Amino acid sequence: MKRHTPKTTNWADYNQKLEQRGSLNLWIDEDLISDLNSGRIEVPVGGNGRPFEFPDALIELLLMVRIVYKIPLRQTMGFAKSLFPHMGLEKVRLPNFSTLCRRAHKIEVVLDRISSNGPLHLALDSTGLKVYGEGEWKVRQHGVGKRRTWRKVHFAIDTETFKVHAVVVSTNDMHDSQAGGKLLDLIDEDIGYVLGDGAYDTKSMRKKIKERGTIPIIPPREDAIIHPNNPHLKERNESLQFIKDGLDKGLSLQDARKAWKKSAGYHQRSLVETHMYRFKNTFSDKLQSRLFENQAAEIFLKTKLLNRMTAIGMPEVKKIA
Repeated sequence: MKRHTPKTTNWADYNQKLEQRGSLNLWIDEDLISDLNSGRIEVPVGGNGRPFEFPDALIELLLMVRIVYKIPLRQTMGFAKSLFPHMGLEKVRLPNFSTLCRRAHKIEVVLDRISSNGPLHLALDSTGLKVYGEGEWKVRQHGVGKRRTWRKVHFAIDTETFKVHAVVVSTNDMHDSQAGGKLLDLIDEDIGYVLGDGAYDTKSMRKKIKERGTIPIIPPREDAIIHPNNPHLKERNESLQFIKDGLDKGLSLQDARKAWKKSAGYHQRSLVETHMYRFKNTFSDKLQSRLFENQAAEIFLKTKLLNRMTAIGMPEVKKIA
């Protein structure tokens, strides 16, 4: 049996795309500069107390710069104060770092609309981002301490474009199947099929997927049984029957499940794991913010940034014998 080695075929073009990710032109577009200069951007109205002075677009821009260049809030403001005059924005007032921190969770981060020629094919999964706690060396030497805390991030990835269509941020006690339903509620487009690992194999999640008129590709748990009278479990019953037929042919349970995964196209789910690797490799596996609301805003902004990076260009990989 020949082994195929993946090989990137567009290195020259992809290298240029990677360079563009560091360009300020990618994060600060001319329309925003024009709007800031002219004062056309609407300043949101706050609740009780002093009204807001700075538009959400400016706050979001500064927070994105902070994330891309991995600098604290004070250094972010110093960076902006030195940069804005060279961009013709010397008349634009800038907030101080404490205002930037307070406003972080009040802005509404909207993921860029992503056009599609047909129904979306989604892969769902979650990962953890560390808030605070011991470093990896101490954990390896002495074990995990009580103060080690994580936030759980749930993604819905388009398997064709690698872009994120929905994000849910939770504490680490929310089950993937609960978050999966919330992810689907955030997506208005038609969905072709939904890929997920065994954590999404619940009746409520499969019912939610079927109500959207889409197809679940989720491996049944090893102790699952066929429920012939439940229409929401049709695909699950068919998967169990496929595995049972493999067992009747003399296959081991592991090989029968592998055969089902290959037949169902389940291995495309690995694309969401690749996305989570890219997310952590680009922005690290730690969160800078301390408040939960700010952490959620930080994750949404990172997702929006990664979508923009993906839109610039991705490597084209072919398998070479």
